[in-house]
Amino acid sequence: MAASLSLDQGLGAILSLLKRYRWWPMSRLDSSVRRHGLLKTNKLDGVFFARENSMISNGRPTVVLADDHERVRNRVAELLGAECCIVASVNDGHLSVEAAERFKPDLIILDISMPSLDGIQAAQEIRRRGLACKIIFLTVQEDADYVQIANQMGASYVLKARMHVDLPLAIKAVLAEGMFVSSFSASGVIR
Repeated sequence: MAASLSLDQGLGAILSLLKRYRWWPMSRLDSSVRRHGLLKTNKLDGVFFARENSMISNGRPTVVLADDHERVRNRVAELLGAECCIVASVNDGHLSVEAAERFKPDLIILDISMPSLDGIQAAQEIRRRGLACKIIFLTVQEDADYVQIANQMGASYVLKARMHVDLPLAIKAVLAEGMFVSSFSASGVIR
């Protein structure tokens, strides 16, 4: 006869596995887990999955992804594949700053248009806090003013429409202490 598990036991077993592999559930699992007292409240509620210990990166650059669209975060994660170790995936600017401070990634990929704190403000706060991570803006904005702001911050600029081609190139460039800016369309300024 199969033994049945209570909700507390089932969640406890899941958390044990997640902890063993150093993955901590946030956001979606977090509210039910907190209700049952199995996991202490975490300030990074918008982090969907975050590695507590980035030592698992095996020499790969660690990355924080920040975009308010889950589909974009998922596409970026697929695109980065085994080349990078994603330590956090967040959906707003405040959480991107908190994740950058907590995980100290090699690189943070920021959308410019996000709720509560846009990507530019988040990048400014990351710089103000003295965090040394490289920054790549991943955006739909074909705007020379944004490119100039990114350049002044020492950040690279990738258009979402070109991310499959440009994002891997941008990552290589910034990790080699370089810069990268996507080419704009005929309606844009930069070519």
